[in-house]
Amino acid sequence: MADSSEHARLQRLLGLAWNAFPMAALIVDQGGTIRHCSDQTNFLLGYEPGRLTGTPVAHLMTKPEETSPEPLAGQESSVEDRVLGEGLEVYVRKQDESTVPVQLTLTQINDQEESGEIWTLLMMQDLRPLTGRQADTEAEKRYWQLLNQNQVGLIWARLSGEILSCNPAAAQMFGYESPEAFEGHSFVDHFRGDHEERRRTIEQLRSEGEVSRWNVPMERRDGRPFMILESLVLQEDSEYDAPVVVSSFVEVTQQARLWQELKEMAYRDPLTDLPNRRFLKEQASRIFSLAERRERYAGVAYVDLNDFKAVNDEWGHETGDEVLVAIAERMRRTTREGDVVARIGGDEFAVLWADLDTSDEALAATQRVVRTFDEPFHVGNKQFHLDTSAGVATFPADGESIEELLRRADEALYRAKENGRPVTSTEELAES
Repeated sequence: MADSSEHARLQRLLGLAWNAFPMAALIVDQGGTIRHCSDQTNFLLGYEPGRLTGTPVAHLMTKPEETSPEPLAGQESSVEDRVLGEGLEVYVRKQDESTVPVQLTLTQINDQEESGEIWTLLMMQDLRPLTGRQADTEAEKRYWQLLNQNQVGLIWARLSGEILSCNPAAAQMFGYESPEAFEGHSFVDHFRGDHEERRRTIEQLRSEGEVSRWNVPMERRDGRPFMILESLVLQEDSEYDAPVVVSSFVEVTQQARLWQELKEMAYRDPLTDLPNRRFLKEQASRIFSLAERRERYAGVAYVDLNDFKAVNDEWGHETGDEVLVAIAERMRRTTREGDVVARIGGDEFAVLWADLDTSDEALAATQRVVRTFDEPFHVGNKQFHLDTSAGVATFPADGESIEELLRRADEALYRAKENGRPVTSTEELAES
């Protein structure tokens, strides 16, 4: 071990204390013997402090092209004769006989003031971590380039919704000037959908690890709504010591609007803007299922305009269409929110009565609709007095599907026409 005077000498020559030297390094005398070894060198090569002092440096060095760690030839010659220079790549033998690729930089240290000796400082840069760092740097560069230039929004968030990190596309979509401005906010604050449904989505994410959702309603920073297609992945993250939700998403506002328009076209009657038969069938499944769970009732009214053909024949189809629009509006005003009024034929309508206390309520509600026809319909400067008939069926007594209930209500409708009555129910059919 070097004494304190030699350490002071090294500090004077190097400009800093040897035990604070920032990299793996050796000091070798003119005979090629290691005089001093830094702590980083001991760590790199796996030696205890002091073990390398007095060892010929040639015992550590092997040529890069050699496959076996044999010592360099000419151990007796000075280190300057063999390896003096910059950027020389060699292998250094560790204590366990494995080798480490290093890049050497050699600097002569002249101690003319005291001994006149010429020492050589060998600084070693480990090429393994250097290669790794270069690869990591390139990989990180590609990663950040992909992250920052990607038009797909990416958010890392806690399960609570707190945003931990995001890319520029995500910040821009939500109306923030930079990712840093968006980070720390809550994703939940921008969600404008059903929060109970969102809670179920998170529970599904916990159990399955991945969830995808279409048409998720969100809100920008300035309050403008937009829609996203979202894919969620749950990952463990050691940095945050907690599960992290990785959300990747694209804005689909225009697609959602177009899809809604297509749905409107598919589910709406273009003349009256009432729902059509297809929409009626879909809603019936929901209403019947709800009634069954709550042990309540539902009903279907089949409404037919009597002799509406005379209106078209006398006034033309254009006027007839205007009358149908007026009828649709009056029927819409007569029903409750949650009920469904649909146009299912040229002069035929259906009403789906939801959430009824008793089966008799469907008949009473249909009678109210029919009574509204006592008042004339005004189209332009003309008045039209129309007569109508209706049949009523109830769920679950008359069937469990909309097709069954429409068929049964249609039977009651024709019995009403035969008997000259405005409304007949299936219950009255059974009694007659």
